[in-house]
Amino acid sequence: MNVPPLDPMFVDRADFPEDSALVDGTAYFYNLTIHGVGNYGVTDLTTDIPKQIIHLKASIPSAEADGEYNFDGTLLVLPMKGQGKLNLQLKDLTDVLIDIHLKREGQQLMMDKVVVVDFSAKEIKFRLENLLGGKEVGDSINNLLNDNGQEMLKEIKPMLNVKLGEGLYKVLANIVKEFPSEAFIA
Repeated sequence: MNVPPLDPMFVDRADFPEDSALVDGTAYFYNLTIHGVGNYGVTDLTTDIPKQIIHLKASIPSAEADGEYNFDGTLLVLPMKGQGKLNLQLKDLTDVLIDIHLKREGQQLMMDKVVVVDFSAKEIKFRLENLLGGKEVGDSINNLLNDNGQEMLKEIKPMLNVKLGEGLYKVLANIVKEFPSEAFIA
């Protein structure tokens, strides 16, 4: 079976949403390498046969992303500009809700898309280097980000969900096509 690895997962670029409540300006992460996603545990699995959807609920003990960031705008009313190294740690990810949409092409079952619907994380830690060009100011901003970790997670969750869905699709599509349609949906 030709299945790409789930861990590490690579993300070329992930942009903050334009309608962000916390970020005004241009902000994105890029060249991300994400470790830990492959250590998932499935906590529930159901199928919706008429809609051809597999609903998966999982948990992940921890995930860590290393890469780079670019920021030019305001964050929580503070003007910020910087680019540099990024480290993002998520601990105790629960209620990771994934919908796997299937479609039939003749006798072959194919995956249409993977949607990461939602997830929760008990703890989130940011570390952005080179913020405003100075260590002391940068440390203060990192502390501010971490103190508001759950609010920041709400802001970046939509882009993380999309990127995780794309990564999971690459892995799961190769697995699904190896099985006969009857193994999934009658």
